[in-house]
Amino acid sequence: MIDFNGEYSKENSIIENKTVYKLNTNKELKDISENDKLPINEKIIINYEVLSILSNATEKTQRPYIKRVVELYDKISKSDNPLEHFKNSIKKIIVDVLKMANKQKAYSLIEHIESIVNHSKNLGTNIKLRDDVDFQNTYDYFKKEDQKAPITEERD
Repeated sequence: MIDFNGEYSKENSIIENKTVYKLNTNKELKDISENDKLPINEKIIINYEVLSILSNATEKTQRPYIKRVVELYDKISKSDNPLEHFKNSIKKIIVDVLKMANKQKAYSLIEHIESIVNHSKNLGTNIKLRDDVDFQNTYDYFKKEDQKAPITEERD
């Protein structure tokens, strides 16, 4: 039972010998005791249907996106080294962007990637991908600032 107002959390309300979790969204995670953390398995929350309902996702646009994210999460988390798998996935996405021949679209995606990466306040410095690459207009490819050859997965 979920009791938002605390009416039924008293010892003799409805049933005896119940477990009461005092949930609080105003506290930092480190300040919440283990007894007041709701013991929900990760599989219950990271689930297509649950996330779709909790986020009130629209059928045609948001639900397919959530489904792809959950499938990717499952694939990465089941790998032998999930962190390394995740890093390699991100690296492949960035390399794919840098292999694009459309300069404007690629720069737009680079700025978007930078905004996502720099969103975390724990990094201390802003990462500027654009400062490290240059677009070779004659041949329509990106290269590292200090190199002449195009960026490829094998080398970069």
